[in-house]
Amino acid sequence: TIASARGTGTATCVDISMTGARFAGQLPPLQVGDEVQITGEKNIAVPGTVRWIREDNIGVEFKVAEMTAAASNRLRYLVGKGRSMANAA
Repeated sequence: TIASARGTGTATCVDISMTGARFAGQLPPLQVGDEVQITGEKNIAVPGTVRWIREDNIGVEFKVAEMTAAASNRLRYLVGKGRSMANAA
């Protein structure tokens, strides 16, 4: 889920790194510079800023300094998992 002051939408993470991610899906009417909260698991929210928008895709830069320890640890896990899957392909 991606939430902002403009609304909430459901999206899929298409690409992820420790500094940001690309999302696609049913997004709220966002603009570059909007602050967002990304949630996918209970009690874990990742704050970010929309950096680009192309059709139904957005690029979000994570606000690493504002993340909780749980969010940071989960992000590290997901990025590591993505690298493992890419290396196996």
